[in-house]
Amino acid sequence: MNCYNKPLGWKEDKCPPRPKVECKTVQFENCAPFSGTGNQSVNTIFDVESNNIPVIAAGTVENFSSQAINVRFERSVSNQPIVLLVQPQSSLTFVYDHLTRIATTGTAPEKTYHGSLKIQVNYSFETKCER
Repeated sequence: MNCYNKPLGWKEDKCPPRPKVECKTVQFENCAPFSGTGNQSVNTIFDVESNNIPVIAAGTVENFSSQAINVRFERSVSNQPIVLLVQPQSSLTFVYDHLTRIATTGTAPEKTYHGSLKIQVNYSFETKCER
């Protein structure tokens, strides 16, 4: 018997169950401190391992230090990163789609900076489940 030529929903003991494709939407939240030194080293504070996953992220970067920091947002739909300056004792709120990475650098050589990243991430992916 050729099970693949039967219409969907065909019930036959000899046919294996067909996989069902579903789209899962997942939400992730985190609040994490970060720190770095100098204005040359890039400090990655958020990274999506596969750039193929469409990520929508909303969050806040808080700068607790006495120097300004650069926050770099990378997106899979653009070759140019978005770099924004966060002043000392200040914060930056953002919402980006297709986000792949967030990184920081200080603005002064040999000086330590620190802050926190509060982030909420939504992403969807397809799964195949047996019925």
